[in-house]
Amino acid sequence: MNLNLFDAYNLRARFCVSIFYVAPFIFDIICFTHKTFSVTESIILSVIFVVICQALLGIHRTPVNKQSRKNTAAELLAPSSSLPAGVRARYYRKLASFEPEFQPLLNYINPEPQVNKAPSTDIGKLCIDVISWLRAKTRDPEMFRLVYEENINYGYARNMLRLKPIGIGANWLFVAFFCIYLGSISSTFTWGEHGLYCLCLIIHLITILYLRWAIDVSFVDAAATRYAHALLEAIDIL
Repeated sequence: MNLNLFDAYNLRARFCVSIFYVAPFIFDIICFTHKTFSVTESIILSVIFVVICQALLGIHRTPVNKQSRKNTAAELLAPSSSLPAGVRARYYRKLASFEPEFQPLLNYINPEPQVNKAPSTDIGKLCIDVISWLRAKTRDPEMFRLVYEENINYGYARNMLRLKPIGIGANWLFVAFFCIYLGSISSTFTWGEHGLYCLCLIIHLITILYLRWAIDVSFVDAAATRYAHALLEAIDIL
């Protein structure tokens, strides 16, 4: 795979997330400075902005409480999943034709008990291996466009949730700051001079509400499920 810092995945699933969380505070800086930045000042601010985004990007890959990430695709491929039996059987047959290591999947096509079936823990590990293999085989964004798109969407959702606590905490701090500041100038407040501060306060409140109600575990699980289905559907075109 051609690694590119500014490829679609990095731009949409990582940089866009970082920009979303940083943008309200950049707007605060612009409102408080009341000036047009020179080229040099703009470059300096851009560098600071990139550094902050890079720091946020590091959080995207940090494990949460040393817990492994949920493998929705492997769970969907497992014999006990809600995937239709006929579809799962078709996937098992084709996967078994690709690699000798995937042959045990054939034992799970017939729903009747068989003595030669592998233990559930082994079939779970095998499904995880299959998904790792699938991810390696579907990295071409042109041939597997749907997988690529759903992977980006899943990455975006996951990264948005990872930064949610930091985002809500930082925005609440600035909400408190603006409330105190506007309260201190209430006797001299004018919309023409201080209206932008009210706009900053509203932006922070909207950001908090969006993160509180739109970004949650179900948001990530839905994106993970769409990505898992796209990944499994790619078996038919391999």
